Amino acid sequence: MSRALLRTGTAVRGRASCVGAGRRDPHRLFDPDRPTLEDRVLRAWEDLVETGSAKCIVCGGEMLVSGCQSCGSQLT
Repeated sequence: MSRALLRTGTAVRGRASCVGAGRRDPHRLFDPDRPTLEDRVLRAWEDLVETGSAKCIVCGGEMLVSGCQSCGSQLT
């Protein structure tokens, strides 16, 4: 970073405006139209209780009560 940019203070504004420019996901972080992390965890938990298996929220593999058969993650 140049000293001129540091002195004027424009580096912060310029830098912040460039970060992620043009690459933004059109969905907001808390988009009510999409399931939240809490929704996904609760759904997996309910499926585990009801059927003994669920879709892993980490890798998409099969999760059993003992954990995911693919990645080893667990709901505890």
